[in-house]
This record gives sequence, structure tokens and C-alpha cells, in this order.
Amino acid sequence: MQKLTILNSKQIKQIKTLLTEQYGFYGELDYAFFVNSKGKVYILNKEIKDFDFSRLRIDVLGLYFGTIEKYDNQNKIRDKTIRLTIEGSQLIGKKAKKNVVEIPYNLMRLWMKGFDIEFKHEAEGNILLKCGSDFLGTGKKKGKQILNYIPKSRYILCDD
Repeated sequence: MQKLTILNSKQIKQIKTLLTEQYGFYGELDYAFFVNSKGKVYILNKEIKDFDFSRLRIDVLGLYFGTIEKYDNQNKIRDKTIRLTIEGSQLIGKKAKKNVVEIPYNLMRLWMKGFDIEFKHEAEGNILLKCGSDFLGTGKKKGKQILNYIPKSRYILCDD
């Protein structure tokens, strides 16, 4: 069983600062934030804070939003990066102003199959990938290549 910690307002502000610095996101995220010992961030309706969890064994709670890279067990963010899930990118994507890379349909198909893709863009580090109006998650830009972080369980399995 993993231990989930409810983040206080100062820690939530750190996450919002990361989103602003990395993706130019200025918007409201009116959720309760939880984090586990591996830095995985989950979000849930704020009213959940009033619930008593002391007698329950909980493995997962809410929506997996993203991972804070280099998170330590003392609830401190040690690095300036957050890698969003597909759902996390869809929540903030429409209001993100930087490090958003729009790719064509043929590269989107490769991406959703789990391949790293080559695409020339000036953004560096973690980026949000977009195809049309759909946000596809976060990748890491290294040179011309965008590294794929989609879990194998979410790959599209089809022949083209």
C-alpha cells in the first residue's frame, strides 16, 4: 500500500509555479492534490479533504495528474520539472502558452504507438504534445528527438 499525502496550500503553489515556469500555464486548478513517495501527483475534488481516511487502506485516489521529478519524502520539490500524464496535459493544455508542440497526424500515430519521434522545434526539456485540438501528453525534447513517456499499457496497437 502506498502512502498518499495531502498537499498543503504552499506545496500546491509550488506545483502551480512549476506549471507556470514549464508550460506558461496561468489558470485555476481547483482540486485537492495528493502525492505519493515516488512523486506521483493525484487530483481530486476539494471536498475529499473533509473525509476521514484513517480506517481505510487506499492504493489510488483520484486522477493521476503527473510526476514531480526528483521529489523527496520530506514533501519538498527538489527539481523544477513536472511530467504530466495524458489527462494532466488535457487539463492544462488549453491555457498553456509555452513548450507546446503541435505535431502532424502521421507523427501523432507513431507517438500513440509508443515510438520516439523526430520533430524540429525550438522548445527544450519537457513539452506538451498536441495534434489539432487534442493534447497527447508530455514528452522530453532532446535535440531533434522527442522521447515518449506514454506507458506501454496505453499504446495504440494497430497496423497502418
